Amino acid sequence: MHITPTLASAIQWASVPAGSAQSYQDGPALNRRIASMIASGQIDLVSSTFSDHIIKYFGSGFNANNVSLAGKFLQSIYGQAPSPNVFWLPERVANDAVLAQVQNLGFGYTFVDQTQHIFNWFGWAESLNNDAYRLNTINGMNVFVIDDNLGNTSSRRRTAARRRWCASCSTKRRETASRTR
Repeated sequence: MHITPTLASAIQWASVPAGSAQSYQDGPALNRRIASMIASGQIDLVSSTFSDHIIKYFGSGFNANNVSLAGKFLQSIYGQAPSPNVFWLPERVANDAVLAQVQNLGFGYTFVDQTQHIFNWFGWAESLNNDAYRLNTINGMNVFVIDDNLGNTSSRRRTAARRRWCASCSTKRRETASRTR
């Protein structure tokens, strides 16, 4: 689960009076529920910066301190630190330098967008074949590809049709999901 300390603290502040008809809107109760799901192993938190700042605009020292502070803050609310392996990269900001920054922060996994990244980096056919729907290694960084159409049934049908078309017209298939940009 991706949740920044900024969001976690806003949830914590959103309390409702005891006995209120809107008790289902109680932020601290939601944070306790998230904490219990983490404790039971139902979900894990992914690491992030404190407020999802764009890491490419900041130095390595600032980014490392910010990620550390974010982890400590989330641990204080949820009782467990976020993953030391998986880092949430704010959407649409990945490039070669940013992937290297994430690696330099000590993370081995991050997220990229299907269209914004896979399509722009490798082309239309590659963004729709099986590599776009599994863990990829790009420039040494393991990336989870966020499906642009997740949850949209009609879009999933269109994507499946595009994938069938790409399979029939593509002359080159990758044997591995490991890539270099």
